[in-house]
Amino acid sequence: MPLILIPRAVLTADPVTQEVSCVSDQAVVIEGGTITEVGAAGPICQKYPDAAPQRFENSLLTPGFVNGHHHVGVTPVQHGSPDSPLETWIAARAANVEIDLGVDTAYSAIQMIRSGVTTVQHLQGWYDSDATDPAAAGRAAIDTYRRIGMRASYAKLLRDQNFFIHDDDLALLPELPERWRPRFTSLVEFFRTPLDDTLAAFHTLTERYAEDPLVAIQLGPCNFHWLSDEALSRIGDLSAQTGAPMHLHLLETVYQSQYLDARAGERRLQYLADSGVLGDRLTLGHGTWLRPDDITALNDAGASVCTNCSSNFRLSSGRLPLLDVLDAGVNVGIGIDEAGLNDDRDMLQEMRLIYTVNREPGLSGRRVTAEQVFAMATLGGARTTGFGSGHGTITAGAPADLVLFDENKLRHPFQLGGVGEVELLIARSRTETITDVMIGGQWVMREGELTTVDEAGVVDEVARQCAAVDRDKHCGDREFAVALQRAVHGWFLRRYGL
Repeated sequence: MPLILIPRAVLTADPVTQEVSCVSDQAVVIEGGTITEVGAAGPICQKYPDAAPQRFENSLLTPGFVNGHHHVGVTPVQHGSPDSPLETWIAARAANVEIDLGVDTAYSAIQMIRSGVTTVQHLQGWYDSDATDPAAAGRAAIDTYRRIGMRASYAKLLRDQNFFIHDDDLALLPELPERWRPRFTSLVEFFRTPLDDTLAAFHTLTERYAEDPLVAIQLGPCNFHWLSDEALSRIGDLSAQTGAPMHLHLLETVYQSQYLDARAGERRLQYLADSGVLGDRLTLGHGTWLRPDDITALNDAGASVCTNCSSNFRLSSGRLPLLDVLDAGVNVGIGIDEAGLNDDRDMLQEMRLIYTVNREPGLSGRRVTAEQVFAMATLGGARTTGFGSGHGTITAGAPADLVLFDENKLRHPFQLGGVGEVELLIARSRTETITDVMIGGQWVMREGELTTVDEAGVVDEVARQCAAVDRDKHCGDREFAVALQRAVHGWFLRRYGL
């Protein structure tokens, strides 16, 4: 027997034109985790007389949102690393502690679901277990998403050079106090996991989760400066052989742009095309320092961009030229990255931030529309995650990933006419306006209560594990991280003069 949902209205982007519509008196038919039919409620109810429709007379039904760029649960600030420019912020994270990866993943998944995220692009960094089993961290994260019922596209980040600076990292040794040099040398050696091992993890995870409809495996070339020419070519070749999408951090900071100039010259993104990385399987994360020719190259290649607005503001990186990217016709998704402005994973706030800051001054200035932001958070992000046609929309054949918004709460305490549903949702939605979330035909939140995970238990376990951290050891770790930050800071100033 199919499941039939009848909201007050259905709000979705067209999978072909990306135009956003809000249509009342619609019924959505779901069978086997897939939307099989969308149409006028009356005829559909007549077609399925034995089905008992679930009616939500005061609710908007939207596709689930896609967090197109995500890394961790417990945030860097919670780990004791305050915001700073990206290059020194990475060095500061040498003092981070590791908690159980399953718990860490569940912690962020709870926040995402509560803000309507049903699909996440999980870009996983490096953990102690990588030395013996590069796929172990991936299994821990993916299996947690599976238990919760969340759709996850996973990529292990790949790199083989330049972990802290745009040169041999050991060039920093003379800049470090002597007592920290052995530790830094060991850290660099740890990061030099052979590329063959991390690529083997891609194959292992691809085979392990091949039959799971809620899991996709991508390739994660971490960043241009972190990859040798050989690594870029091997990743491009592997993507071509397997059809696997790729997600590449690129042009996040002014230093990365200058490095690209130095290494690739005027060719810039054409350098990526030569290696087989630039193409319609590529999503570029950040793109803060894209130039007009870069945007043209992305559009010509059919590549996508994932904007991470909060992260770029917090780490002094700049802002994606979103209006230019959209005008060029490039597909764009939205990522929350490590954490949003409130140090959490709130997609509604991220959408509102993008909607607010991408406005040119003056009466004739361009501005991103609420409809464009909504399409980016749904269809645009879905196109970067590898789950197939229809994902990110409410159309026949699409996965049944759905979110219900209580219109009474959206309009509380007062709302006059003149503001359409899309604008209202972008401008006024909060996590408490979301009542129900469905992923793959399964309710994972009903009437504000998570149904597949013990929210309080997860938060308590995070608190327990973090409270057990050896504070004296962490103080020493912080001293090392601060020394490393200073060395990195000095290196970038000397190299680029900024």
